[in-house]
Amino acid sequence: MKTAVVCIAFTMLLLFVSIGGCSDSGDSPPETGTTPSPTADHASPQPDITSGPDSSPNPSDGIERKAIDLSVLLDGKSLPSNVLFPSPALVTHIKANIDITIEGEDVDIGFINTGQQRFGGLVVGNRISGTIDNTVTRYSGKNAPSFPFEVPEETALYVEPETNIESDDPEIINTADGITAGATDAWDSATAIAEWVHDNIEPSAIGAGAKETLSNKSGDFTSQAYLTIAMCRATGIPSRLVGGLAYSGGKFAQHYWVECYMGDAGWVPLDPSVEEYGWADAPHLRLFQSGAIASLNSVSIVNYTETPEDANTPKSLDLAVGQSRRFAFVQSGTETIRNEYEVTNVREENGIRIYSIKSDLHVKPTGQCKATEVVDFLEIDAEVNPISYHTEKFTIGSG
Repeated sequence: MKTAVVCIAFTMLLLFVSIGGCSDSGDSPPETGTTPSPTADHASPQPDITSGPDSSPNPSDGIERKAIDLSVLLDGKSLPSNVLFPSPALVTHIKANIDITIEGEDVDIGFINTGQQRFGGLVVGNRISGTIDNTVTRYSGKNAPSFPFEVPEETALYVEPETNIESDDPEIINTADGITAGATDAWDSATAIAEWVHDNIEPSAIGAGAKETLSNKSGDFTSQAYLTIAMCRATGIPSRLVGGLAYSGGKFAQHYWVECYMGDAGWVPLDPSVEEYGWADAPHLRLFQSGAIASLNSVSIVNYTETPEDANTPKSLDLAVGQSRRFAFVQSGTETIRNEYEVTNVREENGIRIYSIKSDLHVKPTGQCKATEVVDFLEIDAEVNPISYHTEKFTIGSG
């Protein structure tokens, strides 16, 4: 799709050259917050990250997900998002302004700033106010520690039982041993446990510790994290609870997931509630460990990138009709640029596979600028060579 992106960028360049950026018509600047706030009437079905995966198949990622929206139960700990994400799993970068007060632990700036997440702003007491920039990184399991795990001294605390993480419970130990029998390394063992939790623990509104969750075979997203940690610890893998914000059903809400220690790779995320192992989608904002949100004052998306990352993508394109991608940028709460492109046709011509792609670019700048819409049609082959390109629609002042 590289050529498609290049063509789209070229279209945007022509657009701004043609209209000179803004008009002198004296039109009022567009109001901020024009992206509809998600409500029961406006929000499209979303994968639910607050409790577990969504039961309806997601055409973007092919994962079957169980659905229950628990964010409505988090009084004061969830807020509508100014941007709707059709699939959070495809959001690979996010920049957001946040204002949050936490309780139960001191704010640790070093914990908030990780290899993939950067924070800039102020911490006054337990109030975090500033900008978080988060980009997805993925751990493949390469050079994972051996199994059984040789626990480093600095992580020994994270293999011990504690409240709600009863890793010394006989049933938890037996279940974990059965799941990890034949595991080749520590990462193979940890992902097997997380997958078992996802497949066997039914999402519910009831929170419980690891032992009770295993007994009931149900629990909320925190319960699933507790059980995953307990079984990892039972097999000697250092594991811990982490929390912060995540996107679910049109809202940002308090959420908890898991991190396992993988030697040289450090602490690696696993979220059994949404089947993300070795990575967490960009709307997962890592803010605390054992604490909780005391008040969620504001969350506002500044910009984001929504595109799949697949390390196993073949050199030749293998696209299907209906496959689509969407990119958007937000300024001052208003979506200013949106680009959607979709594969509309696939055909063979002289032994060459040719893809037809429709690109819909909508630009609605702030200030004295008129919105503009451009619809292009591109054709590329499986080796990403350009075949043809034409513009079907070029409208200035489209609203």
